[in-house]
Amino acid sequence: MQPKPATIRSSRDLGQLIAAARRQRGLSQRQVADDLGATQAWISRVEKGQQRAWVGQVLRLMAHLGITL
Repeated sequence: MQPKPATIRSSRDLGQLIAAARRQRGLSQRQVADDLGATQAWISRVEKGQQRAWVGQVLRLMAHLGITL
């Protein structure tokens, strides 16, 4: 199920949207990291809005969680 539409104004807003989608699917940060070939620490930093990440990586993470722009 697609999360409710959200206004994304910052990396923190995007991270919160990603974290909510992950939790809604019952996935741990570790599970998502393993699925994507990333680290749990990277997922955590993205969810906190702290990670400067390549757009492609974030889009891949969003697609994995069923989030569309």
